[in-house]
Amino acid sequence: MPTVAESQTSTETDWVSRFADDVIAESERRAPGKPVVVASGLSPSGPIHLGNLREVMTPHLVADEIRRRGHTVRHLISWDDYDRYRKVPEGIPGVDKATWTEHIGKPLTSVPAPAGSAYPNWAEHFK
Repeated sequence: MPTVAESQTSTETDWVSRFADDVIAESERRAPGKPVVVASGLSPSGPIHLGNLREVMTPHLVADEIRRRGHTVRHLISWDDYDRYRKVPEGIPGVDKATWTEHIGKPLTSVPAPAGSAYPNWAEHFK
């Protein structure tokens, strides 16, 4: 049985290359000759976990591939502490669903930090 690498033909490419192709084409359509801008961001809506890594790594890998091809690239990474509080996360000490439900919809900077935190609000606590 052939491995994945052996089964690829010369016309097949990996997902990073395909995304890079699409981003370069769109960038040339929108702003010919300008640097390619790739953006990603995180929200301090709760404890940062391994799944959040994908939010930054996918664009990072695509930006690296675009740069490897000789294009100027800017990778913008944002920290959205004005994102809205969408749900009460489970398992956070000092946070109970009954009390914290009232904060749903507020910007994370307007939600109190969990009980006992040294920080003034939710966004700062999880920064």
